[in-house]
Amino acid sequence: MFTSISGSLQAIVSTPISLIDGVYTWFFNVFDLFGNSFTTGNFTFTKDTTLPVVSIIYPTNTNYSSVPGELDYTYDKMNMESCWYSTDSGVTNNSIFMLRK
Repeated sequence: MFTSISGSLQAIVSTPISLIDGVYTWFFNVFDLFGNSFTTGNFTFTKDTTLPVVSIIYPTNTNYSSVPGELDYTYDKMNMESCWYSTDSGVTNNSIFMLRK
């Protein structure tokens, strides 16, 4: 697809591909009919489809007469970005500090 905006020609190019999980880097080389060219810097993205696994150690799944004062959990995920929990069906969320593994 080509469009002209303010005297310049723009192209949208797409190539469907399937990627496995990993880090990918790409760049663009562009050329015009007069022999001019331009190479962009590198662009990088990470594809990660592995779901995190969180185990709650305490409090256990039981009834308490008062709200437990601590939370003990483990997670098995590299580069976990965030974690939060709610004690009121999601009305408010409590963020948890994440340690990078």
